[in-house]
Amino acid sequence: MAFAPQAIRLSLVYATLQYELEVVNSGAERLPELQVHADLSSAHASIDTREQLAPSPGQLEVKHTVPALPVGETMHLKGEIRIPLQQIRRLMKGNAQFFVPLARFCFCSPEGEAVRRVFTVGQHNPNGSGALASVRLDAGPRNLRELDAREIEAARGFALDPVRAHG
Repeated sequence: MAFAPQAIRLSLVYATLQYELEVVNSGAERLPELQVHADLSSAHASIDTREQLAPSPGQLEVKHTVPALPVGETMHLKGEIRIPLQQIRRLMKGNAQFFVPLARFCFCSPEGEAVRRVFTVGQHNPNGSGALASVRLDAGPRNLRELDAREIEAARGFALDPVRAHG
């Protein structure tokens, strides 16, 4: 699975992330039909790590259904996820307010198997560090492009409860 953020739109009410996903069957067997559950959240030190990185698939909205993929086939998906601005845990730096977007995805099969992927999203930091810049929230409505994402691989380590994957 490859995730590519396309734009973040900040309105007076929501932060909306437009994205593209590429699902590739690089295995030796046909992939079953998958439901893709997703949401947009905010990273913050005051939130428990498990809560940030390990949502139950049942907590996330079903955004896509991927048909069974033969070996070597690829499926391209486009979508958007959003969070109300009032639900964002803001980071403060002086008088400025920032948001660290977390794009959270779970891929669930009808048999109850599930895979989780979580990404931070932002623009390239102008300081040249290679880090992603947080999204400034107090600069009014606007669209941000030229985004990048970093997978938080620790999210893969949290066990998924297959019974709750379809809850």
